[in-house]
Amino acid sequence: MLSGKACFLLLVAVVAVCYIVPVVIHEVGSTLLQRAQSRSLPSLSLLSSYDTSKESDANCTKVKQSSINATFPVLDPIDKRFVERRESIRLSCSKYRKPMTNEERNFVMSNIMIDDFHRLLFCQVPKASSSSWKNTLLFLTGKIQDIEKVTSPQRQKLFRRLSSCQPKERETILKSYKKMMVSREPLSRFISCYRDKFLHVNTALRKDLCRQVVKHVDSLEKRHTTDVLNVSLSEFTEYAHHTADWPINKQHHLNNDWRPMITMCQPCHIDYDFYADVTTIGEDSRRILKVIGAPDSHQLQWSNPSGNTSVSDQQVVESYLSQMPTSLLKKVVDIYKRDYEIFDYKPAQGTRFEKTII
Repeated sequence: MLSGKACFLLLVAVVAVCYIVPVVIHEVGSTLLQRAQSRSLPSLSLLSSYDTSKESDANCTKVKQSSINATFPVLDPIDKRFVERRESIRLSCSKYRKPMTNEERNFVMSNIMIDDFHRLLFCQVPKASSSSWKNTLLFLTGKIQDIEKVTSPQRQKLFRRLSSCQPKERETILKSYKKMMVSREPLSRFISCYRDKFLHVNTALRKDLCRQVVKHVDSLEKRHTTDVLNVSLSEFTEYAHHTADWPINKQHHLNNDWRPMITMCQPCHIDYDFYADVTTIGEDSRRILKVIGAPDSHQLQWSNPSGNTSVSDQQVVESYLSQMPTSLLKKVVDIYKRDYEIFDYKPAQGTRFEKTII
């Protein structure tokens, strides 16, 4: 017969084998699985390097070797799309090693809006849902109540900009805040800008810009009308191409509306968490809003009633660009050459623009 002490020890051993050991094994197994998954998935968090041109050649080689078409078993389709865009842009940027000038750095910092409440940096690209995103962030933080009553200049003043920060604070924010930008197919953005600035509004700013365009076209002796406000798409193209290489501080301030996206946001020097796109802005915006902690019921506040439709519709682009000779079309493409390369935009197959862009 076993003694009372022996029976007690035997009972403890049985309990340990039946209950405690399986729990320990389960916990250890779960931990190892989580670690394995975290190693196999690319992170959506930033490297947070303000100037990735300082990365070593070894890191560039790793980027080139990364598989953009890799499978991500845990990511949903929208997160996977964000990761693939980010990897694609990193790969394209590895071809460009030119550091930013002080002027370029100062410009991009002035173009990045700070949302401290959501710990988000938003780089605005005009004609790529930038007004809608500013409306949304201002509404969420309670700075505006009615988007219909807020003008564009008022929106701009309600944001703190990265350029307003001291160097130490700026570096901290760049490392700790999420970063996002929205891109748009360049030709579509260019046409949208022309329609907005020369067809849909009649303001003092439009008149000023029209005079600048007419002055340049007159110097080329290509002007066929005396109506200063009647600027054709071809005339606008001539002006945009003429001023594309001017220093930023010498260009008309409205040039931002058609300035290349890489100049506006410098994606080869700032590693953004989210690269949204106008063609998928509905899904992209819902995911970003969820990540930054916005209410599930909240959606992007469109500043343009047609903003949530396919404004970049290929038929609209073709209808306008079909008015232009190939020589001018090439000038438009030349303005956005690096945008096409960095963001990997492709023209619609079978269109007259396919050979021009490729």
